[in-house]
Amino acid sequence: MNSRELKYSGSNIDITISMGAFDYKKNKSKFSKHQGTNFLWEYNGQEMRGTDGTEPTKHYTSIKVKQKGVDIALPTKAYENMFQPSGAEYTACYYDKSDNTIYLTANNSDGAGSYTVVWVFKNGKYEYNDVFILF
Repeated sequence: MNSRELKYSGSNIDITISMGAFDYKKNKSKFSKHQGTNFLWEYNGQEMRGTDGTEPTKHYTSIKVKQKGVDIALPTKAYENMFQPSGAEYTACYYDKSDNTIYLTANNSDGAGSYTVVWVFKNGKYEYNDVFILF
C-alpha cells in the first residue's frame, strides 16, 4: 500500500481520508513497549491500535472533513496512533441531520489487533473519538 484516498460526499459534507505506508524505522523513537515485554504498546504517548504489539506497516496520513465548504479541524492526535487502516470496505460515514452530527467509522487491523473507531463531529466541530475492541 503506497498511498490511498477515500472520499465521501453528500449533505454538504466532504470527507477525504488518506492512508499510506508507515515508516517504522523513521518513527521508532515515538513508540514505547508494554512493561516487561517486547510488544509495542504506545505511539506518541497514546495506546497504539491496529497491531498486536508488532511494527505497523500502514497508517492514516490525514483525515479532512468539510461541512458546507468549511474545514473542520481534526487534530493529528485523533488518528496518529491508529494503524493498519482497512480501507473502503470497512469505513463508513453517517450524518444525523436532526442534531447536525457526522459519524465517521472504521474497522481496522492486521488481524489480532482489530479495533473499531468512530470520530464524531457536531455542529461543524470535531468533538471526540471512541475506540472499541469487539472481542
